[in-house]
Amino acid sequence: MAKINDLMAVSSEAELRDVLDLLHEREGALIDKLDAPMKDSRDLRRGLGGLDSLHGDLDMQLIAARSIHRAMLSTAGGTAERLSTMIRALDMEKRRVEATLIVIEQVMELKACIAGLIGSMGAKMNLTWM
Repeated sequence: MAKINDLMAVSSEAELRDVLDLLHEREGALIDKLDAPMKDSRDLRRGLGGLDSLHGDLDMQLIAARSIHRAMLSTAGGTAERLSTMIRALDMEKRRVEATLIVIEQVMELKACIAGLIGSMGAKMNLTWM
């Protein structure tokens, strides 16, 4: 069996075929070695393409989530503003009622004073106007 290094020393056709077969085997092995990184590279590119697609989908979902979040905050903000306005109106009404109650108490005290004054003067009490 001939060696590849002995290519120039080949003396028969059979030895030449043996050397040629060895060269073909080495060529196949080298091609396999060179194709392995390319195959891995193709797999990597395919994986990166999938990640790019996933990235786009996630961006779309993020935009949708932000839109929903803004809508919810806007609605909550509007509701809070309406509640605040209603509470201010109720507070104002409460102050008015309290002021009215103070005036009513003062009128009642005044009526009692007038009744006492009339009674002390000896007049008949006709308090129908009170």
